[in-house]
Amino acid sequence: MARLELLQGAVMSELNGWQQPLHYGDGASELNMLRESVGIHDLSPRGAVRLVGEDAVSLETGLFSGQKELAVGQARECRIAAENETVSLLELRLARDEFIFLTAPGDAETVTEFLRSPPASCVHTIDISSGLAGAGIVGPQATFLLSMITELDVSSEAFPSLRCVQSRFADVPGLLVRQDAVTGPAYQLYFTREYGEYIWEVITQAAHRIGGGAVGTEAIKCLQDGC
Repeated sequence: MARLELLQGAVMSELNGWQQPLHYGDGASELNMLRESVGIHDLSPRGAVRLVGEDAVSLETGLFSGQKELAVGQARECRIAAENETVSLLELRLARDEFIFLTAPGDAETVTEFLRSPPASCVHTIDISSGLAGAGIVGPQATFLLSMITELDVSSEAFPSLRCVQSRFADVPGLLVRQDAVTGPAYQLYFTREYGEYIWEVITQAAHRIGGGAVGTEAIKCLQDGC
């Protein structure tokens, strides 16, 4: 996706070995899109760890003993203690025997080690970060943008915050997570990296049709900080 982002005018910066757009030349316009229409931003540097197998639930329950069992299709924010730091996670339950843990760039190795199962158990822990690309879709028109590329009902009534689902988006298999911001709807769309440029182009064109567009990390941070 970096090639398309550069063609769109992105000013790039390295983050944990990944090139990521800081801005596209006009930070004020990007922030305005996030507040009034929709902004899309690159989530490909995020870490992702898959936990799957017959013993996945028992392992997950043991590691997160202070929380109730997560239902299929639900997501939640959690934290783990690792050495001298606390790592934040977004835990997704995709099926009876399958979970995915999303985390900050560079933390996937730590999460993988934390989720490591006993040798005799029927569960596998896999770092899938390098195989996934992702796009954040944020703003008042985020739900409408998604309705342009999927038949899913992603409204607040049918698909509220902290839900996840696997479906098709622009005819490509993907994973959608909703994690609203204080300012309104916010989705994360993940797909295999081979479809990265195609999906980025599709959602960029959709965003442009409704007054939005690509935004960089500076505008996202400013929105989160209440600038």
